[in-house]
Amino acid sequence: MQKILFRIPKEALRKRYYEVELFQTLFDDFGVKRVYGAVGHKPTGSITNFYPNKDQAYNAYQAIILKKMKKGYN
Repeated sequence: MQKILFRIPKEALRKRYYEVELFQTLFDDFGVKRVYGAVGHKPTGSITNFYPNKDQAYNAYQAIILKKMKKGYN
């Protein structure tokens, strides 16, 4: 499951993106990967967190999306 959010800051002309992906690993745990940066440029950063089950990973995935939407991403 993957979601890409975008935001255009008032003080900058560069459109920003925040990509959040929920995935299952080969070891039957789950990960949430975040990649972010400016559109048209290399990613600024990447963070991956792992969770023992799908419910915890999905809750983290949803929390990240809600937090970013409150900051102006859509």
